[in-house]
This record gives sequence, structure tokens and C-alpha cells, in this order.
Amino acid sequence: MQIHALTFVILIAGIMQGCQKSELDGILFVPVKGTVTMDGQPLPGCIVEFSPQIVETNTQGLGGSGAQGQTNDEGKFEMRTNRTFGVQPGSYEVRITKIPEAQNPDLPSTFHRKENLPARYNERSELSLEVTDQGDENVTFELTSGK
Repeated sequence: MQIHALTFVILIAGIMQGCQKSELDGILFVPVKGTVTMDGQPLPGCIVEFSPQIVETNTQGLGGSGAQGQTNDEGKFEMRTNRTFGVQPGSYEVRITKIPEAQNPDLPSTFHRKENLPARYNERSELSLEVTDQGDENVTFELTSGK
């Protein structure tokens, strides 16, 4: 019975670790989660992109990758770097885009559709974020539709 209890403790510790920092090839990844709102209302269906401005690399020159997340129906997102949940600590430019679904399903997916959000949140982003070694699970991007 002691062996099963120990296995259970190790399993729970592993699950808890998944919600915290992780390290891959000597690169630290920390959790970053948050909410995007527009005029005080949750904004679903957005792509949130982090482009590194200042991010450390490991001894092999790996790291410094951007990260991406997508908002759900409640405007909530969780960032991923490639296939790893989390973000490297550092400074990021943030871009938030919301491109509507094609009205005509017969058009190719590459057909250009107009961005729904003001350019100050994407093409000419004014958004930035500093990610610490602790990460941040309460990031809020409060967007406004006016100029």
C-alpha cells in the first residue's frame, strides 16, 4: 500500500508541475494566461501573439521564440511557445488580431479578409508585456474600439 501512496504523490506532483515553470533544453518557460476585452466586454476568437524584444537564449543559441494563444468565448487565453505551454521570461511586443470567418466558404482560406481590430493592437501595435521568471496568470489587455 505504501508503494501505491508514493506513486500517487509522485503523480500529483507531476500534474502540479505542469501548471508551473518548465524547462526545455535549458530554456525556462513560465505560464502566461489572461483575458482580452473590447470596451469592457470579453473578446472571443482573437489571436494573441508575443514577439520577443529582449529574451535570453541558451548556450546553443536556442530560445527567443515568440508565443501565441487564442481567446475562448470568455476572452481568456493561455500562451504557448511552439508545442510548450508557457513563455520565456523577457520583453515582448504584443499583437492581437481578430479576422472574421470567410462569408463565402468557397473562397480559398488565403483570401484576404479585413482585420476587425484597430491597427494600434496589431499592425502598429502599442501593446507590450514584460514577463518575469514567475510568469503571470492574470494578464489583461483592455482594448477600446474608439481612437
